[in-house]
Amino acid sequence: MTTPAEASIKSLTQTIFALNTESTYTIQYTTMNARVSGSSYLVTYPSTVSTTGITTCNGIYNSVTYPLTCLLDTGTSSIKVSNLNVAIPKGSSI
Repeated sequence: MTTPAEASIKSLTQTIFALNTESTYTIQYTTMNARVSGSSYLVTYPSTVSTTGITTCNGIYNSVTYPLTCLLDTGTSSIKVSNLNVAIPKGSSI
């Protein structure tokens, strides 16, 4: 069953601020609904952000790192994040 919901963003951090330089972004959020293992979500970003690709995509829950699948769509300024292979209760921080 699909239950769409907006996430409550707790923080967004960037490691490098130089223009045209690869950087790491970390998004921390609180789940509004429980997430079943293997679920996915969509992250949209402002059109003022320019990106050419994603090299690594991981999820961290309870101090465990999980590899994710992240598909970048520059046409819609979105990233589909999927394959977080752990169930996450409602209200959890990821």
